[in-house]
Amino acid sequence: MIVFLRAGGVSTWLALAVGIAILAAAVSYAWKPGEYKLARIRPLSLAMVFAALSGLASGLAATVHRLTTDAELVRSADFHLLLLTGIGESLVPAILGFAILAVAWLLVAVGLRRLD
Repeated sequence: MIVFLRAGGVSTWLALAVGIAILAAAVSYAWKPGEYKLARIRPLSLAMVFAALSGLASGLAATVHRLTTDAELVRSADFHLLLLTGIGESLVPAILGFAILAVAWLLVAVGLRRLD
């Protein structure tokens, strides 16, 4: 897991921080549902979407910049492998963010069921 988080870079840690807040709010809502708790989860979810997408975009931008500005890398026989590795690492914040959102909204569904 640590390797996964390190691969994603700084933006992964932002997504993780927002994710912890969302999961805490979702657990609280599942435990004792209330509209005020659900109202907190909505903007946190939007923040997570933005954190995941900005992490993805910044990772792709860093990969493309690095691979196109370093003459040695441009001529490398492993250029395609470096590009694929960079794309894979760029996807980490999105994978983490959307996985956390899936769990959080599953907890919200539990809370909604308990509300009935």
